[in-house]
Amino acid sequence: MIENIIKIVLKAGKVIENGFRETRPLNYNRNIENPSTIVDKKSHQILVEGLKKTGLGPILSEEDNSREAFNFSCQSYWVIDPLDGTREFINKNHEFAISLALIINRLPEIGIVYNPITKELFCAKRGEGAFRNNKRMLLREGDHGTRWLVSRTDCKKGLFKNWAPEQITPMGSIAYKLARAGYEKSCSGVISLTPKSVWDYVGGALIAVETGYDLFDFNGNPLRTLNKLRIENLIAAHPARRDEILKAVHFTKPV
Repeated sequence: MIENIIKIVLKAGKVIENGFRETRPLNYNRNIENPSTIVDKKSHQILVEGLKKTGLGPILSEEDNSREAFNFSCQSYWVIDPLDGTREFINKNHEFAISLALIINRLPEIGIVYNPITKELFCAKRGEGAFRNNKRMLLREGDHGTRWLVSRTDCKKGLFKNWAPEQITPMGSIAYKLARAGYEKSCSGVISLTPKSVWDYVGGALIAVETGYDLFDFNGNPLRTLNKLRIENLIAAHPARRDEILKAVHFTKPV
């Protein structure tokens, strides 16, 4: 099944790539917190049309106007962000991705993150590991990373002003950050200081977990099961760094 899902994602990715390379000015909804473009809508349409054919339940999409009323008690459903990192897309920065997850009994079963510009396709299936472009990503059995992937927007707000530059790498798209964290050997994990919706992170979350990371909030509560639309913050870290990073973020988090 996952091969058919990947075909749908690649089809949507081609639309995004064409939009990214378009030289004419891009019209978009100029909502400061949540910009949206016609490319987001086109990607959404392709993904929804393809996923409906799987018969695996309803689809929760960032582009769906009825998303606030979604019923999380469904046995299985899809969660998609047709273009996670729209602000990066608008600014012609490559750090955006399609994010998709299949949820079964409140647990991510399949996670896919695809960057149509860098051509990085990250896939994971629960309990079966994670892959980047069909190559298995190594399980992080110990943590020797030296830097954390963090939100570029959080950095611009000055939320990491007390961190040394060599400790952090600003990057767009939380889904892309979570997927990249499992691939980059120098990475310690991911920190998101501000609220995220489920479609933002869940596709990348499974990929991070399948490469050895734990996901938890700033109070140390695990973020493995889904039962609500938004979370206040997120950390992906190797278990050996858990106490260290929890202590660090308590001096960083917004008031």
